[in-house]
Amino acid sequence: MVWDRIGELFPDIRLIRWGCLGYCHRCIHVPYVLLNDTEYIEAQTVEELLEKVIDRIEKGSVHE
Repeated sequence: MVWDRIGELFPDIRLIRWGCLGYCHRCIHVPYVLLNDTEYIEAQTVEELLEKVIDRIEKGSVHE
């Protein structure tokens, strides 16, 4: 959901899917993303994560 929605809203953002990001089992517990290869963002729900990512992009903290 987050991947698809960000791609739709921000087509100029480069999205990369990785297998394992090395955050040892965080993906089992909460949804998360890694922005700019350094900023780890997690949330309790996918909807909350989507809001956080959109906020970061709109504030200009994501490299295109």
